[in-house]
Amino acid sequence: MKLLIANDDGINANGLQNLVAALAPHHTVYVAAPTQQQSAMGHSLSLHSPVRVAQATLPHPVEAAFAISGTPADCVKLALTTLLPNLGVTVDCVLSGINHGPNLGGDIVYSGTVAAGLEGAILGVPAMALSLYNGHEPQANFEQGAQWLAQHLEALLALPVQPHTLLNINFPSLWQASTPAPPLSLCTLGRRMYVDYYEQRKDPRGDSYYWLAGDLLKNDLDEASDVSRIGQGHITLTPLCTDMTQGHVMNSLALHSDGNSLFNPAQ
Repeated sequence: MKLLIANDDGINANGLQNLVAALAPHHTVYVAAPTQQQSAMGHSLSLHSPVRVAQATLPHPVEAAFAISGTPADCVKLALTTLLPNLGVTVDCVLSGINHGPNLGGDIVYSGTVAAGLEGAILGVPAMALSLYNGHEPQANFEQGAQWLAQHLEALLALPVQPHTLLNINFPSLWQASTPAPPLSLCTLGRRMYVDYYEQRKDPRGDSYYWLAGDLLKNDLDEASDVSRIGQGHITLTPLCTDMTQGHVMNSLALHSDGNSLFNPAQ
């Protein structure tokens, strides 16, 4: 297969390098990733500044690698609409990651990793976002998740999902090469509650600036959620899409719309 790999941690990140190493021997791999760290950029696009592209050389051979100055979503959009078509290439799947840290629950709203994958799904390409729970720690092992993905890629792509769907996959931290792979759980998005605060500091000129900080307060107690399952050592899979319409709220509002002056101002 022809695969496009992107991320938000930058083109030199360990997670991406391990994913390339696992997939390049078996597939035709293209890489389009940010030149530097772009975590928590969400689905932002570069509308007011130019996006620059440079050819990159990776430790593991790939068909082509692009280091891009923009956001994670920029990388996938630019690759799928311009860079790869210029090479006469159409890819079979977009893979974003492996992220250095989890993308669970509501955190996906801020995630550049998820946004890069969603951009592929929006453009009609099967897509997955991949994250490792302890990816920020020095002992983080990206190789196991990358090898698991390489082994199961075809089966994941064969799952009966609707078009424009992203598969959000998180790998647990308690996973060693000497132990069997954890079970895969189909999960809902959970809730991770934080206490957020901005730390005020002074720059060398004495002017104030603020640095976002915060602590994880508690995790979801819903046993079916990705937050709970990852805590049990499972690999989590949650299908995502860009349609944020709340169907049950639509149905509830429809019951109250008849005769309501808000929906029928002429009455």
